[in-house]
Amino acid sequence: MDTQNKFYFTFPGGTRKAVTLSFDDGTVHDRRLVAAFNARGLKATFNLVPGRFGRDGVVSRDEVASLYAGHEIASHGWNHLNLDRLDPYRRLAEIRDGRAALEDLLGRPVRGFASPYGAHGDAAVDAMREAGVAYARTAAETRNSIFPVPDFLRWTQSFHERHVASFVEPFFRDGQWGGTLAALSVWGHGYEFEGRWEALDALCAALGGREGVWYCTNLELADYWNACASVVPTLDGTVVRNLSAIPVHASWGPDHGHGEGAVPVVLAPGQALDLKTLGAGAPRAIGEGQSPSPNPTPEGAPAHPDPVERILVSGEPPLSSRHSSLVTRHSGPAGRPVLCWPGFRRKAVTFSYDDGMRNDRRLVELLDRHGLRGTFNLNSGKLSGDGADDDAWNVRASDVASLYAGHEVAVHGLRHETWNVTLPAVAAGDIARDRLALEALAGHPVEGSAYPCGEHSKGPAADTALRALGIVHARICAARSDFAVPEDFLAWGPTIHQNRPDAAEVARKFLDVADPATAEPALFYCWGHSFEFRTEEDWAAMDALCALFGGRDDVWAATNAEICRYVLAFRALRGTLDGRVLENPTAVPLWLVAGGKPVVLQPGGTLRL
Repeated sequence: MDTQNKFYFTFPGGTRKAVTLSFDDGTVHDRRLVAAFNARGLKATFNLVPGRFGRDGVVSRDEVASLYAGHEIASHGWNHLNLDRLDPYRRLAEIRDGRAALEDLLGRPVRGFASPYGAHGDAAVDAMREAGVAYARTAAETRNSIFPVPDFLRWTQSFHERHVASFVEPFFRDGQWGGTLAALSVWGHGYEFEGRWEALDALCAALGGREGVWYCTNLELADYWNACASVVPTLDGTVVRNLSAIPVHASWGPDHGHGEGAVPVVLAPGQALDLKTLGAGAPRAIGEGQSPSPNPTPEGAPAHPDPVERILVSGEPPLSSRHSSLVTRHSGPAGRPVLCWPGFRRKAVTFSYDDGMRNDRRLVELLDRHGLRGTFNLNSGKLSGDGADDDAWNVRASDVASLYAGHEVAVHGLRHETWNVTLPAVAAGDIARDRLALEALAGHPVEGSAYPCGEHSKGPAADTALRALGIVHARICAARSDFAVPEDFLAWGPTIHQNRPDAAEVARKFLDVADPATAEPALFYCWGHSFEFRTEEDWAAMDALCALFGGRDDVWAATNAEICRYVLAFRALRGTLDGRVLENPTAVPLWLVAGGKPVVLQPGGTLRL
């Protein structure tokens, strides 16, 4: 592999430039704006004030859906009030009422917001976040096209429409350096073109009809970048997986991902790709509307074997997830639907074993025989070399991929040293080196962990390092003796340790739990070390415990990461404020009970209750 090759995101179609427009207030002047934008292939976001529909020169409620077809409708507040001057109750009501009225009119989620008068104080932004706003546009100008923006809830546009003219040609002419992306965002008001309609024509002529430019709405741009942020790589960046429901476009190659030898890549929702198999080849344009599934394989390059393909074709959710913009709780007053495990199961079971000991071989065979899945937390610096025999205390590094196939490999520290009693940089280095080594052995992203030395490694240094390095779940040792799904997956307490004398009794209690349609799903989580199986009686007890779960159609057997990924996908659900429309922005199908009925919400799907 060329070590100079790098993975760089592009916009759809492989372009690195985007243009988006945003116009406020919904006055009757928008009729002329929409016609002009449509004629030039431009897309815009129109920020409407539903409390003013049909008066003061504002468009009528009845024409909204048809007038703005093909563009985005966002909220501009219920009655265009300055959020920074309102009390907390009225501030939140102004945002929610405006959004709810537009959603009721359109029958779909309205997730964008332009703050009236550009009010963006901290209290206003907190209210926007509480109201489930995906992005919020200010009324200021950055006078540049740098993308992505630092904070989509404080989205300052590039230019007001009166000031953009001198910047247009340099924007389209200048090449992007270092693989950067550029987005020209322009805002204004339709009524400002009154008496200067030639300025609207000039704006549309200057911006529209350009080759190699992605024309999009504000929401499309924000959602696309959130999708890019949900691409999970190995730590060395050579294996990537798209966890969103949106195809993600990129370039793989030298010279910042463009130039001779660069390969365009499109990651379909849920798709994983081993970039090392792409080789080098001539760039190939990816046209709008083309199927994103097949990535180009240059002539003479080997067929794409994709070492993580087995994960994606197994019918189970992908192995990994991350803390990202997707993890946003739906907060509609109608409440959330009830989550089921895949297949509408109400119970799930998972196992977690530490240190990579030789007894893992027998333990894996036992779990496989009962159709169960586990997470094995390894210290890559303590694994045995290729010359070691099966009696060596630790498993061989070369056996990791084959031994743990069908299970999860996770971080446990390079040499099982405590993370939280050292400098954050030292803890981060230990986690990073262990993850890099394990990913090289396993061939897919490693995003789970168990704290070495249990809670002694839990603390601010470890927490900061784990989040910075893309670790999504981390198991502590303290058993909770319950069957609840954790709120914080970086402090994941198991149900029991394997040596608990009444382990089988606890398992039977779990299996006997009633399955009311309104309850959260139940989870049984067992952890331990395979070296703790010292006698045949110990192995017989473990066999009996596994037999309680094996072969049951009503129990989902999963790895730690699959459970974490699935729950985070559920928590990422978004929708209308009244809860009647839900959207799944992830690449994971979700089994739900909504309105008393079982439904499967597919990746990118919409559910109307």
